[in-house]
Amino acid sequence: MQEEAFRLQKDMFITMQDLKLLDLDEGQIYEILKKQGTPRKLINNLLAGIFTPVNYSKPRFERKVQLVEDQMERMTE
Repeated sequence: MQEEAFRLQKDMFITMQDLKLLDLDEGQIYEILKKQGTPRKLINNLLAGIFTPVNYSKPRFERKVQLVEDQMERMTE
């Protein structure tokens, strides 16, 4: 989950750097992302090149672990 989030944020960071090369300043990029509903903390971290880990709920995580364990059992049968 975190690896996928890292790749997505890395791609966004690269896109933001490309936008800067096209003469958009950080304020304009910030406003574009804000209008799209991106959280402020994530925008600020993206602008600074900082990875923002994805939050997850414990019950959801436990269900995914159980799903993987069930699949592993089926594969070994």
